[in-house]
Amino acid sequence: MITYIAETEKAVKLCVTGYCYALEKYLPSKEVWVPRSLLSAHGIPGIWITSVKASDTFGDRVVANSEVWWVDAEGGEFEAEPTDNEIANARLHQAARQAGIDALGRLITYGKSHGVKGLRKGLKRSTVLRKFAEAGVEAPTAEQLDSYCGAA
Repeated sequence: MITYIAETEKAVKLCVTGYCYALEKYLPSKEVWVPRSLLSAHGIPGIWITSVKASDTFGDRVVANSEVWWVDAEGGEFEAEPTDNEIANARLHQAARQAGIDALGRLITYGKSHGVKGLRKGLKRSTVLRKFAEAGVEAPTAEQLDSYCGAA
């Protein structure tokens, strides 16, 4: 159970601290306010707000070589935890990334079937489109590609 140093309706106060590997020393603790909207379901600050508060407190160059954690009013230490919003954004990012990978795979399949040479997995989209142009084959639109490859 986390005991906040202070709390209001919209924010809680905790200490942010850490250890800098480059300097080989502990960073001084500093009390900071964290908006309640950026706390996880367990009342622990999220990953994003932890990096922001640490950078504001210790500086970007120190934080890049450091491990940062939180300390509550009773001295209990804990690390950042992803918030529900951070988890949802990560899932959306992963879904968008996978959709892009699938679309590029369909484009490569289409190109191979139309005689475009040098297409393989791992090429950038711009490279694939350039190879289409070099082969004199018009790149299909997204709708044409979906109907050709039977995309979901």
